[in-house]
Amino acid sequence: MFKLFKYFKKSDWLFTALLIVIVALQVNLDLMLPDLMGDIVGFIQYNALYEEPLREILRTGGLMLLVVAGGFVCNLFSNLIASHITSKLARTLRSKIFKNVNSFSMEEMEKFSTASLITRTTNDVMQIQQTMMMVLKFGIIAPVMAISAVVRVVHSRLELSVCVAGYGRGCSGAAADYYDCFSRGKPQVFRHAEKSRPFERRNA
Repeated sequence: MFKLFKYFKKSDWLFTALLIVIVALQVNLDLMLPDLMGDIVGFIQYNALYEEPLREILRTGGLMLLVVAGGFVCNLFSNLIASHITSKLARTLRSKIFKNVNSFSMEEMEKFSTASLITRTTNDVMQIQQTMMMVLKFGIIAPVMAISAVVRVVHSRLELSVCVAGYGRGCSGAAADYYDCFSRGKPQVFRHAEKSRPFERRNA
């Protein structure tokens, strides 16, 4: 997969950098929605502290609509840029395959059927294009969203960040225990359940 990046030109890398910026903006806009929703809940719950809570709710709701519209525009542009990059990659691969096939001798040409060569230049290249499209989209969104979420958690409340870190450590520890149980043949949970029901085993 990483060998495909050598076919990227300078303009493709520039578009990729622009794609990263747009995806980062889209992720941050998406992560703003829970904060705005929390503000609306606060306005409703503590309406006595505000002179005109309905106006604040409407203002925050309008801001949420703008954030959603901005996320939609960013998603649209990111899809267009990713499609442009992958289509240029597919065009380059088809061109190189065509030039390579034309350089074959007659003996080498007889080893490949016409249907096989057509499949290589159409279906296989299309599969590579779709895979690269997924890599450019989800391969950028996932780390950017993880980093942005951790930064927001740390900036919101330090106690919450400690809880998130502890939860992640607990999940990793639970996964390790689960793997340890099932890697020994019979799970310890089932052995413990059998020991706790001796009466049922004697009547069985």
